[in-house]
Amino acid sequence: MGSINKEKILFVDDDENLLAGVRRQLSRKFAIDTALGAVEAIKKLGSGEDYAVIVSDMRMPGMDGVQFLRVARQRFPNSVRVMLTGNADFETAMNAVNEGSIFRFITKPCPALVMETTLDACIEQYRLISAEKYLLESTVNGSIKVLVDILSITNPRAFSRATRIKHFVVQLARRLALPDIWQYEMAALLSQIGFVIIPADTLEKIYANQKISTAELEMIKRYPQVGSQIVGNIPRLETVAQMIAKHQDDFNKEFEKVEPKDRPPAEIGAEMLRVAAHFDTFLFHSGTANKGEALLRMKKNAAAYNPHLLAILDDIDFAGVDREVISVKIRDLQLGMVIYDNIVTNDGMLIATKGQEVTEMLRLALDAHAQQGKINDTIIISK
Repeated sequence: MGSINKEKILFVDDDENLLAGVRRQLSRKFAIDTALGAVEAIKKLGSGEDYAVIVSDMRMPGMDGVQFLRVARQRFPNSVRVMLTGNADFETAMNAVNEGSIFRFITKPCPALVMETTLDACIEQYRLISAEKYLLESTVNGSIKVLVDILSITNPRAFSRATRIKHFVVQLARRLALPDIWQYEMAALLSQIGFVIIPADTLEKIYANQKISTAELEMIKRYPQVGSQIVGNIPRLETVAQMIAKHQDDFNKEFEKVEPKDRPPAEIGAEMLRVAAHFDTFLFHSGTANKGEALLRMKKNAAAYNPHLLAILDDIDFAGVDREVISVKIRDLQLGMVIYDNIVTNDGMLIATKGQEVTEMLRLALDAHAQQGKINDTIIISK
């Protein structure tokens, strides 16, 4: 007898005898779990079980198979779904396919051999989906890491600003109980990547709050679109790219009374980026350096921001402020520590900025400059 497939399969039906027959016939080859009706099945899905395949009967009291598989699809989009029914009419099949994204549609009574063949195909499909998901996630994570590492070395001011914006955005998203917080976090972390087109001398003017020319201003206005184009080339980050593209747009007052959770992710994400970026500007680049004053200045121009976000901004914490300040050797730096003040080489090159979080790449860069005698091997950090 061959080994049992490790992927779990959930059978859902309101007929206990049928479920008993499934367990008896298929448990020798497959890891079978059963649920008596949709309500029990939803409880099992909510318990954290990971099912490769979900097989549901069509005709069940309370919630039919189409409705149940639609819920299953929302909660476990990678699970392969199968509809099992004694009613083989065309309309039922169409509804099942369209609303539940059904992989197979089979009728009762189903011979054991047909069911085994179907489940084998489902498991193979699940493995393909899982492999593709892993490949995509590896590609996305690797691409993001490369972009962030490049930004941290080529423009430490922009990288430091991005890490602070990420801190604010994540807190906003959590307060609003938004799903898929990772996409808002990624948008914040990559929001400053468009600054790669800005010359170093112009950047220094911006961060020093100095006057810039009309040509420089036009160049700065383009950085969200540039960043969006760069990020848009990464698989699965299309929504993140839209957030970055729109994050300098004024708030549309038509949505003033709409709850953030009811807005499309690209729109509320862009609005959170805008609020967080302006909050950071008033805190670190306008001479304010005071949370209360920064909020007061933003509230004077309240129409430019989503009022729901502005209302909760007062309650969020901000990185690198009111933390313990200590001196450490570069070799003792730990990831997540925050640089207390700008780190500049003897010849005036900026290596890291105030408020920048320590990453592995930054630690290596600091160590290299220290070994060359260009910076002190002891720096001040907050933790």
